[in-house]
Amino acid sequence: MRTASIVGVGETDYGADYAAWRAKAPGYEAPDLDTLMKRAFERAVADAGFQPEDVDGLIASAGYEGSAPEIVAKTLGINPRFKAAGSVLPLGMAPGEGVIQRAVAALEAGDCNTVAVVYGSASRTSGRQFGGDTYVGQDRDSYYYYHPWGWSS
Repeated sequence: MRTASIVGVGETDYGADYAAWRAKAPGYEAPDLDTLMKRAFERAVADAGFQPEDVDGLIASAGYEGSAPEIVAKTLGINPRFKAAGSVLPLGMAPGEGVIQRAVAALEAGDCNTVAVVYGSASRTSGRQFGGDTYVGQDRDSYYYYHPWGWSS
């Protein structure tokens, strides 16, 4: 029986990005989705002590503006034999919902040996707003009606 382990984690500079955006730092441009996903992927691979070519599986999810796993793989500079899409927010699911289980299943089935689970959201770059009138004209009255507890992304 094959066993799964999480061996690397990578994050972006979301704290510094947010601070620079709030401060309206001269010359600051919010990173786009591809930049965010690539940065997190590279950091996770480095954290695991791997090389990108060691990754032969990919599950990619993105909030609202996401790309197909094949496109994400090209962005990341990898050619995995196993590719799958994770959940995306417009379908009403939480980001990343079920992707760990999906990754473990792919590993157990032998579809891949090392799978990267990558999620990205570039809401600031895409101009997406959360709350208030965000959904006016989209058959929804208010974001807060659907997420009154606040945390949803």
